[in-house]
Amino acid sequence: MFFNGKTSHTSTDGAVFLLRKNAAEDFYTELVKVGENEGRGTICHAGGICPNGNYVCIAKITFDGNENIEKSVIYRSRDHGASWAKEDMIADGEVNPVFDGYGDLFMTSDGALLTYARRPDGSAFYMLKSTDSGRTWTKRPICNPLADGDPLFKQVMEGKLVEMSGKRLMCVLRIRLMTDAATKDCAVLTYSSDGGDTWTPMKRSATWKDLSSNNCGMVYHPHDGTVEAVFASRYRQSDGKGSLFAFTVPEEDALNDRFPEPERILAGAPDADFGYPSLVKDKNGVINLFYYNKDDEGTNIFYAVKGAEAL
Repeated sequence: MFFNGKTSHTSTDGAVFLLRKNAAEDFYTELVKVGENEGRGTICHAGGICPNGNYVCIAKITFDGNENIEKSVIYRSRDHGASWAKEDMIADGEVNPVFDGYGDLFMTSDGALLTYARRPDGSAFYMLKSTDSGRTWTKRPICNPLADGDPLFKQVMEGKLVEMSGKRLMCVLRIRLMTDAATKDCAVLTYSSDGGDTWTPMKRSATWKDLSSNNCGMVYHPHDGTVEAVFASRYRQSDGKGSLFAFTVPEEDALNDRFPEPERILAGAPDADFGYPSLVKDKNGVINLFYYNKDDEGTNIFYAVKGAEAL
């Protein structure tokens, strides 16, 4: 698991760290620093494992520790995360491009890497795709007709991905950059039917109605063709807190924006400082949920484990 460590959202003392989990009930090994702050702010955009076994982290180097981005770089480990080296990120020939959006470093069934990106001013939206374990990337445009005249949609960010049968992909995005615990926002959806080369125009979901200032984690279950999702909302419920929700949906429904009513599985922090859930299914079918939450002792990372799926 990659995460950012810094004293505040806008501080320039940030660095990227890695924690490794050994087994279903055994937590983390020694903390590893992935990227130094270079005297600025260094923020993880996405991280994961490549088809060749390398660990890769895409990091944003910022001028001020927050959203004013200087460049994006790659940190790569060839020894399972023990040591790291920085390298240029190359996207359609552009070296160390300026982009953000946060999201997955997602590996498709045919070994490609995908991560969502947008220009910080909202002028372009695309998926970055790599077929050489992150050495080079190509930009796959995503049309955002919602951005015209709607400033919220210039901020569409945090693209989370899941692949279903037939190389069909769904990307789920959130609208707001800033926390607004009094506003309920729907999810934004885009789909690919060709392994991530082309994407449908973004659209507001008609049925996933509460993805407010946060996002989700998703896994696909091929044995029954379903998508399992855990998502966070900072919208304050009647108890004054945000929520972690969960649902399981048949893939054909997910591909056609037919999402069920979710179950609230956890209440978040009273000041809405929580969320960013991520789901990871290991080779034994055990599902690991990671999220952060703020309580009286401070802001910490939490996790939960769900037993192996029925095969």
